[in-house]
Amino acid sequence: MRIDRKESESNPMKAICGPLRPPFLILTPSCVALGLAMAYRSGAQISVIAAALALVGAVAAHIAVNALNEYSDFKIGLDARTPRTPFSGGSGTLPAHPELASLTLAMGLMGAMLAALIGLYFLASQGLALLPIGVLGLVLVLTYTPWLTRRPWLCLIAPGLGFGPCMVIGTQVALTGAYSWGGMTASLIPFFLVNNLLLLNQFPDVEADRSVGRSNLPILIGRPRSVQVYRLFLGLATLTLGAAIYFRYLPTFSLIGFLGLAAAVPVVRRLVRNSESAEDLLSCLGLNVVVSVATPALVALGAYLGCETANHLASVVPLELPIGSEVTPQLQQGFGPGLPDQRDQPIANFSRISGIARQFSPQEFFLDQNPHREQPDRDARQQSRGV
Repeated sequence: MRIDRKESESNPMKAICGPLRPPFLILTPSCVALGLAMAYRSGAQISVIAAALALVGAVAAHIAVNALNEYSDFKIGLDARTPRTPFSGGSGTLPAHPELASLTLAMGLMGAMLAALIGLYFLASQGLALLPIGVLGLVLVLTYTPWLTRRPWLCLIAPGLGFGPCMVIGTQVALTGAYSWGGMTASLIPFFLVNNLLLLNQFPDVEADRSVGRSNLPILIGRPRSVQVYRLFLGLATLTLGAAIYFRYLPTFSLIGFLGLAAAVPVVRRLVRNSESAEDLLSCLGLNVVVSVATPALVALGAYLGCETANHLASVVPLELPIGSEVTPQLQQGFGPGLPDQRDQPIANFSRISGIARQFSPQEFFLDQNPHREQPDRDARQQSRGV
């Protein structure tokens, strides 16, 4: 979002909000939604107030890093050297309104403080499990602009760490108090995509960033080689989504996430053809935003639909376990490692009810993926049979 002085004089609030980069804040709800979906799949009772607080904390952290970045860029003179696009180069607010610099700094620090306070609330209510994620997130917010932007490889992965593990896993842990393999796997999708988002946004600013001592990947290895890193991360995001569905960390409905990833195909083609073309780059930046925002949101939607489908099937056709079947090792292990995971709880339910199991039918495929199915009727039937 670029701020024009005449426009901002007629709308002071727009000038004040400019350094926060409101159009880019939409990425945060997308990543939080994925964490919320993974928490819902884990079987925890989700409090609306807690979910809202998690979202507010994540948005506050995003606002903090945006405002601190705007303030720093203005102070070191980078804003005056940067060619602005709708997706990179800052908002242009502070060069047009230098009197807002102190307010911008204050908003950045207050955002970080609000995020920290909300984190402390969840630490008090859920225990210390959230502490590593919270500390990492706060460090990323405070060090990204002054320190990480001068270290190419850390600068490459810092955005993904913030919006992937910190937001996705952080939301799940804040709401459930526990980690899961499903949440950690799902967090890798925005990790790779948001790394790509910031990587591509650095392309137009190479000369300006170099002039103030910054050192990111396009400066270090050039744009053409950076395109290969972009392709690698995109491929890893695609493989992660496919593997998460295959190993049942995510339901089949999350296949709709590939629709978001499909928008990256023309981006790769144009970048491979000519990574130096300003015209092609501008269209790539727009599509890249779509990929980064839409994919986690679609995966989250698929996870939620999987839960609701399982709930419906469980209420319509209760699962029956025949007496005398043998518990398979695959079923007993919960199809994966033993951290608290959405798949462990259904396995525990099978063992508790009958101590036996059998191979899954198609309807059990949905039921096993979702621990939110209610079982009182089935329990009563099993008890009446003397099981």
